[in-house]
Amino acid sequence: MGIVAFSRTYNRITFLGVFEAFDFVRVGSKLVDFSLKQLDCSKHITVNVLKGDIEPLQKEKLLYETFGFIEYDNSIFEAGVPACMLRLSPNNEVKN
Repeated sequence: MGIVAFSRTYNRITFLGVFEAFDFVRVGSKLVDFSLKQLDCSKHITVNVLKGDIEPLQKEKLLYETFGFIEYDNSIFEAGVPACMLRLSPNNEVKN
């Protein structure tokens, strides 16, 4: 269905992927929710999303925004590819 990776050391979600045959929002929401419950919500939680006009990238950013993530740094690169850092404020309520 999908996969998620996160870092407790850096308090961030490092990877989110949902297989094409499954509903991205439904599966992705469960994976993000699981990750947030593993991370320290008393501190900022970050995630980097690649920039682009293609639908999967837009869906991923929108998904994080539904959890309360906001755009924090719009000038970063992931492996040389332009990306945007999103940040969740401490003690933001996690959606179920």
